Amino acid sequence: MSPELGGQPVLREARAESHSQPGRPVSGNGTLFLTDLELVFEQRFPHSVLRIPRASIVEVSARRAFNLRIFPRLLKVAWTNDSGAQDSIVLTVKEVDEWIGALGRGRSG
Repeated sequence: MSPELGGQPVLREARAESHSQPGRPVSGNGTLFLTDLELVFEQRFPHSVLRIPRASIVEVSARRAFNLRIFPRLLKVAWTNDSGAQDSIVLTVKEVDEWIGALGRGRSG
């Protein structure tokens, strides 16, 4: 686990996979990091880094692909981007409920 990310202590870290969705057509594997100030998804290939300020997060929830119980639960995070529009990402990550709890704690805004 990285002790710091951009000078911020890392509170949680896990392997994650992003899923294609409107506006975010490329899915991929990477690492999800949580700090006091940000949620960061660093995708390996194609390489990209998504930084979400925790204060901009408006929803954190669990969902299933196609709403079918046969699929594993996914983590959905929605936030207000710099343009004022709502954006979201859906990720496969272990311990979905723990991530939801961690994202709900210590967040202002």
